[in-house]
Amino acid sequence: ALRAAEEALNLLDKNSLTELKSLGSPPAPVLKVTAAVSYMLAPQGTNLKKLDVSWNAAKKMMGSPEQFLQTLINFDKDNLWVEAKDNWVRKYTGPPDKPDEEFNYDFMATKSKAAAGLCAWVVNICIYHDIFLDVEPKRVKLAEAEKKLKDADDKLVGVRKKVQDLNDKCAALQQQLSEATDEKNRLVEKAESTAKRLNLAERLVNGLKDEGVRWTQGVADLKDQLSRLVGDVLVTASFIAYIGPFNMDYRKRMITESWIPDVMARG
Repeated sequence: ALRAAEEALNLLDKNSLTELKSLGSPPAPVLKVTAAVSYMLAPQGTNLKKLDVSWNAAKKMMGSPEQFLQTLINFDKDNLWVEAKDNWVRKYTGPPDKPDEEFNYDFMATKSKAAAGLCAWVVNICIYHDIFLDVEPKRVKLAEAEKKLKDADDKLVGVRKKVQDLNDKCAALQQQLSEATDEKNRLVEKAESTAKRLNLAERLVNGLKDEGVRWTQGVADLKDQLSRLVGDVLVTASFIAYIGPFNMDYRKRMITESWIPDVMARG
């Protein structure tokens, strides 16, 4: 419909509009077209009951053909005044489900080429606006739904980022746990090895402790033997010297009763 309205305007030019304005007493169908255009272009708030839709008013409306054509091209079709369309323009075009048989391009072309172009523009702008009113609420709802979807997608992106951050932290913690577990196992093994070594050391110390007592006693014995070495050598030498002439009993008495007491008395 919008494209058809634009194509209808392509049929209009300065010459055709000037020719339309030059009509002294245009046919009634042409007056219907100019009246419909007048209602279409009426600013919102206009008292439509008092709107002048006479031929003189129509010629004034088309005063500058170029400016008038530009007005039609720039017409705010989305904000067409509903009251003007439904209550006044439809009087000429007929309702959407039963359009007026004379208010169409083909019929109007038999009266005036310019009027036919204006007629097609009015009809198609009305059709477009009817569709717009039906589609626009759906378009608004679609826009709202798309906005909600975008907001949800943005939230989802945020949630996914948080999940990824948590997964990264979890992986880092898992790595730390693995490293800590390995370190714990290493320390446990080291502790067990140390415990074994400590046990061996304790057994060694205990063994050396017993040896220490024996060695201490041995040292004491050696010191004692050292202190008696000279006397022992002297007694031994005397025993060897007298081993031949005397019997065992006599030698024992000499050692125990004479030599040893004498040596000990001499220090």
